[in-house]
Amino acid sequence: HRTILVDDRHRDELRDLAAEMDVDYLARPEADNGRTGALNYVLEKTIGEFLLLLDGDQVPLPDAIHRTIGFFDDPRVAVVQTPLEYQNRDSVLHADHNRHERSLTNEVINPGRDELGAAVWEGPAAMLRRDALLDIGGIPTSGTTGELQATVRLQCAGWITRYHAEVIAYGLAAHDLKALLHERARWARGHVAICTTRDNPLWASGLSLKQRMSHVELLSDYFAAVFHLGGLAVLTGSLITGQLPLNADPIEFATLFGLWFVLAAAGRVSLGRGRVQFGESALHSAITFQIHLVANLTAVFGVDRRFEAYSGP
Repeated sequence: HRTILVDDRHRDELRDLAAEMDVDYLARPEADNGRTGALNYVLEKTIGEFLLLLDGDQVPLPDAIHRTIGFFDDPRVAVVQTPLEYQNRDSVLHADHNRHERSLTNEVINPGRDELGAAVWEGPAAMLRRDALLDIGGIPTSGTTGELQATVRLQCAGWITRYHAEVIAYGLAAHDLKALLHERARWARGHVAICTTRDNPLWASGLSLKQRMSHVELLSDYFAAVFHLGGLAVLTGSLITGQLPLNADPIEFATLFGLWFVLAAAGRVSLGRGRVQFGESALHSAITFQIHLVANLTAVFGVDRRFEAYSGP
């Protein structure tokens, strides 16, 4: 294999590091479109049949290539995504040393998507087939995250995407809340933006029903903020006017609402296979409410805030 360090900004220290580690150094002429722009540039400058994509903070395990390359014996496989796992266990993502915010996605949701034929390319820690990417014209760069859009295009074109639930690389999780929200805001803007393109999974031509439903479920989390805002509006209106939105016997209301609440919470925890605890989904919604709402407004009004610099450590 050939290892390439791709640099967006022509930094001397990265060129020297590449020379010290005896790997190739590739400096992009322009620092636009983030990782998707870098990957498209690599596609132009290299000839390898497969690409193992890693972020700058990720360390691959020695057998990373061997763990994923076998999937490509099927000539229809375009992408093999693996879990996004972290080595810093004291991050803001970690509920404890053995479980973090991504555990549910890594160990439950993504294997389920794979069973439906709807595995999503999430970015790093993934093996890619060059011909498949070239077949769809490269990675879309219209939003902050082109991976989901590329996934839809690949599946519409008849390519297969897979998920392999084995860790092949360890990266660094967001250490504090500010870094986490900056990262999640970029994800939110990129994913919501796909709804304004021809690759919207609701109407993209070529997806199976299972694929379509899976992608819509993924996107639905970002639109929950709009419904929560509606709930806040009803509460505010009730406090100002003194009018309640419904009238019901307190015991009947408590019984029906309590039954729904218990069943919903129990279902969430049991289907989470122990990777999510009671109350964590509500905490996630509260933390991401503002950034998801902004992502929706950004998509509606066409504000381009794709790659703002993070000022944290």
